[in-house]
Amino acid sequence: MSTVFISYRRETSAGEARALYNDLVAQLGHNSSVFMDVDSIALGRDFRSVLRERLASCDLVLVLISRDWANVKDERGRTRLEDPGDFVRLEIEMALKRDIVVTPVLVQGAQMPTSDQLPAEIRDLAYRNGFELGHTRWESDVREMIRRLNLDVPRRSGGIQTDSLPMAPGEPTGARKGKSKKWRVWLVVLTFLIVSSGGGLLLTIAPWSHNSPHEKEDGFVALGAFDQQAKTYPNFRLVSDSLNEAGVKSGDIMKAKTSVYLRTNTENTEGKTNPPLGTIPEGGCVRILDRLDNIRGQTWAAVKQLANCG
Repeated sequence: MSTVFISYRRETSAGEARALYNDLVAQLGHNSSVFMDVDSIALGRDFRSVLRERLASCDLVLVLISRDWANVKDERGRTRLEDPGDFVRLEIEMALKRDIVVTPVLVQGAQMPTSDQLPAEIRDLAYRNGFELGHTRWESDVREMIRRLNLDVPRRSGGIQTDSLPMAPGEPTGARKGKSKKWRVWLVVLTFLIVSSGGGLLLTIAPWSHNSPHEKEDGFVALGAFDQQAKTYPNFRLVSDSLNEAGVKSGDIMKAKTSVYLRTNTENTEGKTNPPLGTIPEGGCVRILDRLDNIRGQTWAAVKQLANCG
């Protein structure tokens, strides 16, 4: 399981950091490796050395960015991030140097700082893909962030257990190992037969029938309202000529006529609750994983970006 380091500034986002820490521990399990200075440093330890140790070994750093985060000043009126000894700056700088996953987490309606607002040593933070935790959507946003960071994978796999059959009185351990292995083989064969016999039905009803069931979307795009006359969507066109009035379906490949925003979700973009993950360039292709109709009069889709349109 990944080791998560939460970087935050106590003066501005202590409450959000505490809530995030508690939620991560609750959802990932108490054995999960989530580091937040208050709870994770033993009394009497030199917190500077502990921070260096954790930052040198963690897999992921979540940087909580609150409103005016880049402009917070110290008691002398100096911008905190301009101080080379500022702990938040040092945490980010060390994580960026290791080139691990550094995710800006926007709270309190904050905006991503621009590169011009940051010292040169942490300027790359402005180009790291971030995630927003909304106050009114906190629980669902945390779950979505965990999913997108693949933090729940170990727990999901760990929750599926194949318990062996009970031991018969006097049965030797070696015999149980052989029987257990055979039992698992028969279970796999039986599952395959069931899936095969119902394959036609699954292909009919599965929303991502053309793709691997474990494939995750890269993001969401607004295809726009279907143009009945052109038989297409405003931003995209299908590479094939199969598009009709029914519109796109799972598995279709679409090619961007213009640069299109790839979004984190399907919420209204005006409220800045749906920040872009980037853009699909003109001529870029995506595969439709799931079609989502009647989202404020438009069709949205969960998509996977493709290296080419072939």
